[in-house]
Amino acid sequence: MKKKIVPAVFASLCVLVLAVLYAQIPDSAVNISKIQVQPGLLMTKLVLEADGQLATPKAYYLPDSSQTFVLDLNKAKTTEAPLVPSSESQFIRDIQVQKSGLQDLRFLVRLNERVPIRVRTDQGRTVVELAKIQRGQASYLIDSETQARLDRRPKGEIFLEKIDYSQAADRVSFKAQLTDEAVAQVFALENPSRLVVDLYDTILMAKADVWSVDNPQYSVQKARVGQFQQANPRPITRLVFDLKEPGVYSLDSDKTGLVVSFFKNQAAVPTPAALTVTKPEVQLPASVKVNQPASVEAKLDPKPAAKPVLMEAPARPTATAQAPQSQKTPAAPEQEKFKPKTIAAEEDKYSGEVISLKFKDADLRDVVLYLAEFASLNVVFDADVRGVVTCNLQDVPWDQALDIVLKQNKMGKTIEGNVLRIAPIGILTREQEDERKMKESKELAGPVQIKTVTLSYSKAKDVAALLKSKLSNRGEMIIDERTNTLLITDVKDKMDTI
Repeated sequence: MKKKIVPAVFASLCVLVLAVLYAQIPDSAVNISKIQVQPGLLMTKLVLEADGQLATPKAYYLPDSSQTFVLDLNKAKTTEAPLVPSSESQFIRDIQVQKSGLQDLRFLVRLNERVPIRVRTDQGRTVVELAKIQRGQASYLIDSETQARLDRRPKGEIFLEKIDYSQAADRVSFKAQLTDEAVAQVFALENPSRLVVDLYDTILMAKADVWSVDNPQYSVQKARVGQFQQANPRPITRLVFDLKEPGVYSLDSDKTGLVVSFFKNQAAVPTPAALTVTKPEVQLPASVKVNQPASVEAKLDPKPAAKPVLMEAPARPTATAQAPQSQKTPAAPEQEKFKPKTIAAEEDKYSGEVISLKFKDADLRDVVLYLAEFASLNVVFDADVRGVVTCNLQDVPWDQALDIVLKQNKMGKTIEGNVLRIAPIGILTREQEDERKMKESKELAGPVQIKTVTLSYSKAKDVAALLKSKLSNRGEMIIDERTNTLLITDVKDKMDTI
């Protein structure tokens, strides 16, 4: 009897101990008590307020839905439903909250366009910053949060001494070494896609430089730094990151510097199918491989059209087919003999580096500034330069793209050294006419030279008829038929061309 009681008592004690221990273990899922969408001038924020510290979330864009942003939170729960303000409905389509596992949450944020995204923690809150793409801004904008930080900051200059570039397993980072913590403002631009970081009260001591990122798994492809503004009212150093496509980034700042990092995007990892498209036998530019895989595949694939029966036709020796060909062959040179031929013609030749542009209602000056920066040229605009550019140019030389957008807006250009000047065509035409008149006046005021030309195999009278159009208003040509000699009098510039 005792042997049966002991196991039962032991089992009861075990159950009691487990029950007590389970009752002492608190719920490990952190409750998100408030979800807000906060509109802003340069970016919209999704703010998550929790009763405790949330775990570091995982953020990424869905590979099969490029405008859907995902935020995965481990050990989190909520009963709140996020509401999108009407002012943001053109930017955010909707936000869905789903359970992922027993104690995990997934936020699905569907956007109307893909934008750069940053996730940060701020005083117990998790904040997702969605950088709005700025379009058609006539003046420089500062949002209220940045202005408040500038007002609180004591006056004084910060120096950017150096920028370090590094790659890790999951990110590529750019660290700006500063003499103090700087107030930074971030915004996004398009055509091409760019993320801009402005550092206020900061003077660039290092040289302006450019860094290229060759790894296709990162969303950033190039970074550059420069002094955007010297003063009036404060100096600004600008970091510009050219993006393959907007993705997830981070920005951390302290008194020693500022670090901007870009993470690997799942959508950027190439699939085996995509790799087969980018291996044509013909050597194509890299931009064609990336931007137009479908068209390349379409040109290589159409097998029914690539098997014409006409390829075997020359192998059949039919007299009827060769007879008319043999009759027409001698006539072809006779026809070519009497066709007009162009001896000389002006032709626009473009030798600039290939570029792709896609603009919609962009300011002409912004487009020209971008092209000039691409070509490492300085730019000067006439006061009357105005215009709007909407275009989609793929793989064209930059100088041809410049001519196209200028002609579209009835503008012209001159290049002197490394300075590009943009002005209305009418102004440039008048200047050219003034230069021509000035040149003519210099010719008329210059000294006159005399040259004698004795001809051996041509008549002086015939040659004089051909050269008279080359003389200036002061020029004169006398024919000595006895010695078959020309006596030419004209200014030096004209004399050199005769």
